[in-house]
Amino acid sequence: MNVRDALLFIDLMTPPTLLDDSQVSDAILLGIKKDIAAARTQINSAFQATMVVGGFSTLIWWVQITRGVPDSSWGILDLILIFGLGYGIRKNSNICAILMFGYYLLSKLYQIFSGQFPPTAAPLAGIIFYYLWQGILGTSRYTMLLESEATLNKQQQSVDTSQASSPAPSKPKPVPPQPLTLSPELISLCGGDRAQAQWLLSQIRSKHPDRSPGWCERQAIAQLTAKAAVETNADE
Repeated sequence: MNVRDALLFIDLMTPPTLLDDSQVSDAILLGIKKDIAAARTQINSAFQATMVVGGFSTLIWWVQITRGVPDSSWGILDLILIFGLGYGIRKNSNICAILMFGYYLLSKLYQIFSGQFPPTAAPLAGIIFYYLWQGILGTSRYTMLLESEATLNKQQQSVDTSQASSPAPSKPKPVPPQPLTLSPELISLCGGDRAQAQWLLSQIRSKHPDRSPGWCERQAIAQLTAKAAVETNADE
């Protein structure tokens, strides 16, 4: 008979672990930090998309300058606007993210209606639109998440301060464990192996230190009896 198999029944009887307030607060704070990291990823993606738009605009403006296209000098204002909005997105500005998305949308609509938008540029434009929209979502969430994190940190600091100022509760004196005894019935169920019976009792005692030796012994006998019945039915 394998006594360790009987411990599988005992594990099912172990009560679930309850989280205290500090553990719940730490779990919430960890979730907020993960959401902040996700928002930062969205913001960085929008910033990089804005830099791509600024790079293409710079290239077009330079080609127009070298070819002497009339009124091409006004393109510098377009570049200042794009890179300025990109800087604002980098600084987590939701207004800059919205303005950049709207500016890019208007520029593409102008190119489409003026016949200057090639169909091959549609996939790249769609990707940039996606990341600029992610920037709007990321910047709007980022500020709220920072406020939630700051509020939670203040609450934890106030709790820690109150706990530090309050006197520590007196620790109860440890109660020495009662000795474990082996009954003939338990030894018989373990096939006469006293060491095996002692090991089983010590395992139950470690899982339920607040229980009496008699309860531990009855628990062991009950589990071994159930195990023996299962094996007998399986043999039949």
